[in-house]
Amino acid sequence: MKKDEKLTPELTAKREYFKNWRKNNKDKVKKYNEKFWKKQVEKLNNK
Repeated sequence: MKKDEKLTPELTAKREYFKNWRKNNKDKVKKYNEKFWKKQVEKLNNK
């Protein structure tokens, strides 16, 4: 979020939804994070 961006009710609801989703789907979040960091390492190794 940018400094001058206002926290609207829609944005608050969206944040709350995804916070709860991540809490209830820890296995999916962990899997995604592992995949993301593997890609980052590959990018660094290929430079």
